[in-house]
Amino acid sequence: MTKYQLHNRKHILTRETFLLFIINIIVFELTGDVPAIMHLAHCYSHGSGTESDYTKAFELHLAAAEVG
Repeated sequence: MTKYQLHNRKHILTRETFLLFIINIIVFELTGDVPAIMHLAHCYSHGSGTESDYTKAFELHLAAAEVG
């Protein structure tokens, strides 16, 4: 089983995904950067670095649309 297949079966919280998640939160809060918002939405929708939260992912997609 490849790492990709394992990742798709169950999202594993690694130090790297968690740090990337935290960095994107900081960038979003400080700058409102659209790519950071979109990446956070992806993290929430796929459970990468955090628990899956579809409501939060949807709210972030709306925030990205509002910013531009």
